[in-house]
Formats: sequence, C-alpha cells, structure tokens
Amino acid sequence: MIRRPPRSTQSRSSAASDVYKRQENVVIDIKKNISNLKKIINSDTTIIAVSKKKPADLIEKAYENGILNFGENYLQEALTKISILKHLNISWHFIGKIQSNKCKEIAKNFNWVHTVDRYKVAKLLNDNCPLNKSINVLIQVNIDDEKSKNGINESDIYNLAKKIISLPNLNLKGIMVIP
Repeated sequence: MIRRPPRSTQSRSSAASDVYKRQENVVIDIKKNISNLKKIINSDTTIIAVSKKKPADLIEKAYENGILNFGENYLQEALTKISILKHLNISWHFIGKIQSNKCKEIAKNFNWVHTVDRYKVAKLLNDNCPLNKSINVLIQVNIDDEKSKNGINESDIYNLAKKIISLPNLNLKGIMVIP
C-alpha cells in the first residue's frame, strides 16, 4: 500500500485560494453577462436564468446582480435551492417534464410552469395550489410532432387552453414551443 504524505498547510491554503479565485471569476462573468444582456434586450423582457445543476450560492450572486427569475427542471434539486434561498424574492419557473405525482410540490413552490401539456396536469396544479396563490402557466407545444419530445400538437392548443382558462388558480400566459 502506498501512502501519500499529508498535504502541507501551504498547499491546502493554495487550493482554497484557487477555489476562491474561480468563484470570483464566475461572479465577474455573471455580472458581465447580465450587463451585456441588459444592453441588447427590451426593458420589458424578462431574463430567466436556467439554474439546474448550479449551486445556490451562484444563484444568489446572479440574484444580487439583477436576475430575479430562475428556471429549474429537476424538482428535488429545485426544492433544496428554493429552501436555501427562501429569504430572496425569486420567481421560480418549472421548466421540466411534469409527472402527475409531483404536481403538489410544483404547485406549492413555483410561480411559473412552462411545460403544461395535459389537462390532467393542469387540473392537479390547480387543485394543489395553495390558498391565495395562482400559478402562471404555458402550454408546451411540440411543433414538429416528434415522439421523442414532450408537448401537445399545434391542433390541440385551443382545446387545452379552453380547459385551462376555466381553472381558477392558473393564469394561462401563452405557449412554450419545442421545435
């Protein structure tokens, strides 16, 4: 068995310093990207940062730099971040495929749902929506009718929209298109 000598204090502090520098560079990149985006988009445009697989501290840095909307598509990961960042006024967007058994947590924790593609899901979101809350929803449309992608066919938009509009806790805001 080969044993490595213990790291010296100097190499540990050097490693910590490297991590700190990388984090500092990420924060600088976030600030630059946000600044550049704000120069080229209409002021009425909402930036939604997709934060899946990103740690809560980076989300907080983006929030501190003006990003208020974050999209998540993994529910369990999102719930952890939402809990950690509950002190911030973040608008959370669910952008992943919705399984019926997850509608209760999605309704409770998200302000927006971008992937409604069935009335059953819309009804469960509505029925599980907490008192005095409404959820903004988008109908997910698969315009190429690809079997490997989620979303409804274009010809079904009107019928689903009509049903969603009748649900009191959901605000239908439009469609989200999957090409």
